[in-house]
Amino acid sequence: VANANDGDILIEAGNKTTGAVVSGAKVTGTGGSAKVGVGASIGVNVGVNTTVAEVADKAVLSGGKDLGLNATADHTLTTEVTDGAAGAKVAVTPLVAATIAVNTTTARLGEAKAGDAGIGISGQYSSTADHKGSATTTATGQTEGSSVAVGASIGLTVATDTVVAGIERDVTATSGVEVNAKSSAKSSTSAT
Repeated sequence: VANANDGDILIEAGNKTTGAVVSGAKVTGTGGSAKVGVGASIGVNVGVNTTVAEVADKAVLSGGKDLGLNATADHTLTTEVTDGAAGAKVAVTPLVAATIAVNTTTARLGEAKAGDAGIGISGQYSSTADHKGSATTTATGQTEGSSVAVGASIGLTVATDTVVAGIERDVTATSGVEVNAKSSAKSSTSAT
């Protein structure tokens, strides 16, 4: 139970992360005397982020002028894998780069307690869930063999962003109710 009397209530959560993976290998032979050269590289970058600003289910709030719930998130993941094999009769260059991003940003006014009339405030209710996300994957390989050259580059980006601003109980606000969910997400994959 929280009684704000005539004061404002502001609940905020912020989360900013940056994750980078860089890997690579370079294999060179001895002027053609090597029979086989293999340069293999793998880079995997996984980010799971949850940002929540909420009034929990059945929590009791009374009084108060303005009530604000704000969740802000900004997440960046990059994966860069380079690889190469050269100088042997047979050169093989397999490489894999993968980025997996799972981000959840929530601003939530939970359910009222049974029999509760909801929330009544003398000002404004505002709720904003604001998410920015970026996931970038780059796989670059180069293969040179005097007889045989085999190169394979695989790049994979999986990005799942969930952004929610919600009200799950009655709200009476003299100056109005404003609910916003904003998301700006970009992802890119390059394999050469």
